Amino acid sequence: MPVPGKDPSAKDFETRVEAVQGRLRAYLTASLGDAHDAADVLQEANLVLWRKRADFEPGTSFWAWAQKVAYFQIMAFRKRRKRDRLVLDDDVLNLLATEATPLLEDESDASRLPACMKALPDRQREVIEAHYFEKQSLKALALRLSSTPAAIGQLLYRARLNLQRCLRGVRTTP
Repeated sequence: MPVPGKDPSAKDFETRVEAVQGRLRAYLTASLGDAHDAADVLQEANLVLWRKRADFEPGTSFWAWAQKVAYFQIMAFRKRRKRDRLVLDDDVLNLLATEATPLLEDESDASRLPACMKALPDRQREVIEAHYFEKQSLKALALRLSSTPAAIGQLLYRARLNLQRCLRGVRTTP
């Protein structure tokens, strides 16, 4: 049995990394919102996992440790991309990561995210993108869309519910 804090055998460690690849890919796709970016960050995370394999303590949750490493790789990726105007702020990233994790038991859930966004009614998708990606306030959106902040808030709420239902495989309604 491996001693805690010591370098586990390469084969055992490789098996553990392979076992969590689907969940890591799903977590990264949900957190970053783009499958290509998620694939890049997954490769970086895998390299960090390998370099830090001696830090893993046998008997603890490998998934939790790997997810934490992936989270820090997301943060590093976002830092490199800071100039991109479509990057989510830290609060939204943390919310997405926290709320998406239970939904992402297998990678098929993450692959549904782009399709679920496309399945939203145009106005709901527009409000989600403007509020979360362009960081527009409800008041600014209300002015832009000739509506009230309360109505935009309700629209945003319905859009989030529809996204959640779609990810869970429940039919969405406008």
